[in-house]
Amino acid sequence: MRQITKMILLAAVLLVICTSPVSAFTVESYVQDPSGPLTPDTPVTVSYTIGFVPASGATFPSDNDLVMTTELARPNWTYSLILEGIENKNGPVPGQTLDLSGFELSYPSSIEGLNETVRVTLTGTAPGTITPTSIKILDIYEIDNLGNITAATQVTKTAVVSLPAPTIPANVATTVPVTEKITQQNGILDQIIRSFKSLFGIKS
Repeated sequence: MRQITKMILLAAVLLVICTSPVSAFTVESYVQDPSGPLTPDTPVTVSYTIGFVPASGATFPSDNDLVMTTELARPNWTYSLILEGIENKNGPVPGQTLDLSGFELSYPSSIEGLNETVRVTLTGTAPGTITPTSIKILDIYEIDNLGNITAATQVTKTAVVSLPAPTIPANVATTVPVTEKITQQNGILDQIIRSFKSLFGIKS
């Protein structure tokens, strides 16, 4: 019986050691400008706030990273870490990926009333395309120290990029080409001349 109890305790200890801490975060106040479908080479600005739900004694696991990626062209990131109302601004950071380490985000959740958020602004342009294409404007996820995405932490925002529909002038169907107008005028003039000749008995 003692041997079984020891084995159960050992298994429990190993489970605690091998299990990576998992945090939770929320994406709030997400704004994309312009909103909706995009046209190629259109400048795009995205802003949002990430809030953290403390778990495992910290606001974020110190060994993990919070990763943000985008498929916008020529992206730049600026972000502010706001802790208890004190804002620490960073950036701009160029590139498709913004990686925030757990060392930067991890604070003891035992501190009463601790409030930690990250405010992010992403700028870039919609990529070129000749057919409607869905792109990831923003992809946020948490990875552990082995580079694996932790379960249920991914947030993705998408948008469609397409060429604008061609516009046809409203009067295009009723517009008569200049050459056609001249031909019509010449035909009317010939009819008038023939009528005069017939009236006065003039032969051509």
